[in-house]
Amino acid sequence: MVFLEITRHAQTRSQQRALPKVDMELVWELGTVTGPDCFALTNADVDREIRALKMEISRLERLRGVKVVAAGDTVITAFRPRKVLQKHQRQPNWMKP
Repeated sequence: MVFLEITRHAQTRSQQRALPKVDMELVWELGTVTGPDCFALTNADVDREIRALKMEISRLERLRGVKVVAAGDTVITAFRPRKVLQKHQRQPNWMKP
């Protein structure tokens, strides 16, 4: 994410137009260059980002419940626990408050 500096004029106008700074940063980051120092979020830009987010959601749904066991930065194993284990699994001691 980019972090833009906003002039007082831009801040006033963005408030009048209900465009918060985070929205302008998103347009700046994902939009198409339409002129010198000018960006627009086109339909193609929006469609591209929605496709990417839908793919991410599909991956998350597919990986629901998967466990990865690691030692430091090294993966030891990865697996999908059986449903019986997921329901009755107790919380490890290191996770208890």
